[in-house]
Amino acid sequence: MRFKVAELYARGELFLEEDIDYSNIDFSKDTDIKGIKSCHVVAHVQDQEDLIRVDFKINAITTLLCSYSLELFDYKLKCSEYIELSDDEKYDNGDIFIDKRNVITLDEYILPIIKCYVPMVPIKPGAKLPDKMSY
Repeated sequence: MRFKVAELYARGELFLEEDIDYSNIDFSKDTDIKGIKSCHVVAHVQDQEDLIRVDFKINAITTLLCSYSLELFDYKLKCSEYIELSDDEKYDNGDIFIDKRNVITLDEYILPIIKCYVPMVPIKPGAKLPDKMSY
């Protein structure tokens, strides 16, 4: 999912909608997500003078590792979030992303948002905590 900054400045706002393919990403070393089966994103991109605001609506099906059973399972995720971008270094304060490209690719901002909405201790529905082990 990408947009041209010049087109945004000319129109004032853009509406984007896309299915993002994360199948080419190696999640094998990732502790949070073991895969993303599908990801549908709707984005509203707005020119706000020195800033660009992007509002996301994300629907994804992720593959997680159950903390109890160590089995993989699908986890449906639905979230709304926004980011702000600028090409001006004066906004480099940690809350606003500095991006000076003429064409901005939003995929790299979407994956961290998805990771924030994944449970810290994923538990497969119906999974039970293992019985105490005998030594």
